[in-house]
Amino acid sequence: MNALQKRLEEIGTEPHENGLRDAIVYKDAKDQCYWIYNHYSHCEWLKHYMVRYAGLSWEEATEKLAQNSLFAAPPKDLENLFFITHELTYHYAMEIAKGRMYWQDATPCDTNDFQEEHDAWYEQTKEKYRLNEEYEMIKFKD
Repeated sequence: MNALQKRLEEIGTEPHENGLRDAIVYKDAKDQCYWIYNHYSHCEWLKHYMVRYAGLSWEEATEKLAQNSLFAAPPKDLENLFFITHELTYHYAMEIAKGRMYWQDATPCDTNDFQEEHDAWYEQTKEKYRLNEEYEMIKFKD
């Protein structure tokens, strides 16, 4: 079993009850790697961020995310994957919850000012809800 197969087995490739799934693989021949996009986990992370840092209820976060076409389907190719992963998940969550200019209401634009608290929350949330990282990269074997 190669590294990619092993990682996909660890992540799990079955769809979740909402129809979304993790472990969507994109081959990047230029950089000699595979990108694994965890669509289900990415959407769950967005909702958790909206609840924790924007003060929305779980239902409100779910509704707002459902209205956002950027995350409705997994990216169709690497270019689209890079487009939706070039910003922090926190940023997208605040933008979905509060609008494009969310920082004007004193909402931080990133987690730098509360990084320690954020990192502890992130690890607890990841473990409690068994969420994967939003994406990861695995190099081709030489």
